[in-house]
Amino acid sequence: NAVVRALAHPFVFQDDARSAALEGNFYSKFGTVPVSPRSFFKLIADGQPTLLFPGGAPEAFHGQRDAYMLRWPNTTDFLPLAAKYNATIVPFGGVGAW
Repeated sequence: NAVVRALAHPFVFQDDARSAALEGNFYSKFGTVPVSPRSFFKLIADGQPTLLFPGGAPEAFHGQRDAYMLRWPNTTDFLPLAAKYNATIVPFGGVGAW
C-alpha cells in the first residue's frame, strides 16, 4: 500500500477556520507538503510516489473560462529531477467543478 504524497502551493498551508477545527492543517494531515524543488527532490530520492500538477496552482485551480486548457510552463525544475531518479511518470487529468 503506497501513500501518494502531494505537492501543493504554500497558500493551502495558511491557517484558516478548517485548520483550527481540525487541530492542524487539513492538507498536512494527509501528507501534503509545500511545493518546491527541494521537497520534490526529497520525496523522489526517497522513492515516494508523488503527485504534482505540472502547471501548478494556476492549472489546478483555474476557472470555468479556462476549462480544458493546459497551463504548463516552458521550463521546470521537476522533470530533470524525476529523470535523475528514474521516476515513473504517470500522466493524469481531472475534470470537474472547482
